[in-house]
Amino acid sequence: MFSAFRTDERPELYRFHVDFHTLKCYIIRHILQLLRSDKYQAYIKKFEEMVEYIDNERNPTGINKKCREEKCKMGKCVFGVDVGGTTVKLGLFDAEGNVIDKWEIPTRTEDKGSHIMEDIAGSILVKMKQEDINKEDIIGVGMGVPGPVKADGTVMKAVNLGWDVFNPNAELGNLLGVPVKTGNDANVAALGEMWKGGGQGYRDMVAVTLGTGVGGGIILDGHILCGSNGAGGEIGHIHLEDNEEDACGCKNHGCLEQYASATGIVRIAKKKLVATSKESVLRNEEVTAKTIWDAVKAGDEL
Repeated sequence: MFSAFRTDERPELYRFHVDFHTLKCYIIRHILQLLRSDKYQAYIKKFEEMVEYIDNERNPTGINKKCREEKCKMGKCVFGVDVGGTTVKLGLFDAEGNVIDKWEIPTRTEDKGSHIMEDIAGSILVKMKQEDINKEDIIGVGMGVPGPVKADGTVMKAVNLGWDVFNPNAELGNLLGVPVKTGNDANVAALGEMWKGGGQGYRDMVAVTLGTGVGGGIILDGHILCGSNGAGGEIGHIHLEDNEEDACGCKNHGCLEQYASATGIVRIAKKKLVATSKESVLRNEEVTAKTIWDAVKAGDEL
């Protein structure tokens, strides 16, 4: 229930940690023992319901099963999809934007990303079956993808997924039989932050997303700034370096994404490994953004 550990800044001090979940259950159960009499049976029932709620509260998704079932029964549901270069993150929400469940699947970019839509559809259909959700209960699917997206949902190019001009609204909509709306991932992330996140109360903001690539979303007066071809917020392809020899995924040279993204950091690290004989832990393991960061924290010479 209680634990103590030393702090990094002041090793002579100890910081105490209380597991409040365990403490709450401990107190409630002891109250139940004190109230074991006919006079307090109504209170006992209420306390037992409270204990069950607290025990279920901390399941892997952060929402107990009973609550999840009740939310789906209360009204319509929405699926959200974030298509990344490594994983596809999916979420089930009520109409007010509250999270009911969330999970992820790998992004299969082989064959020019032709398997991505069927994988997403299959995962959503499995979740619908698990939660006993009918198509009539679904308002629609909102999807963010890493690339310029026009107002009609047409993706002009998604280099990290292998897509050229492509409309996922039509393909995923046909696979699921429900409405689908697609936007640039950083744009819809910015919209989500304005609605439910750090941008609540603001109608003008910029969001920056860092991952396989670098994305940006610009909100002006509560609306996404898309640009004529859906690339209005694509800050990852701002030109920074005139002398860059390597090409970006967009075929240009010297884009921000080549230096500030996970793939850009890996690219730079690999070039340094070739250009120098300095010792590095990266010479003995796979070079990823995580292993590079771990090497930096460990004070790696390279």
